Amino acid sequence: MKYVVTFTMISGRQEVFEIENESYQNVAEDIMNHEQWYGTNGRLVNKNNVEIIEIRETKTFFEKKAVAQSQNIAVN
Repeated sequence: MKYVVTFTMISGRQEVFEIENESYQNVAEDIMNHEQWYGTNGRLVNKNNVEIIEIRETKTFFEKKAVAQSQNIAVN
């Protein structure tokens, strides 16, 4: 399965990344294991104050791009 993960960068800019993994749970675990994340005021942030704001399933890059464009977010 492919998942779209939306991050809010310290600059305030949001970026969308597509991650392929077996399940939503595994995507979250991979992200959590990649860096030191911690909860604060109901938000999940790392030491650079990058926040995970959304993880959701997607089917194709085009869907990712459409989601990003609809939210006016940079697509990588």
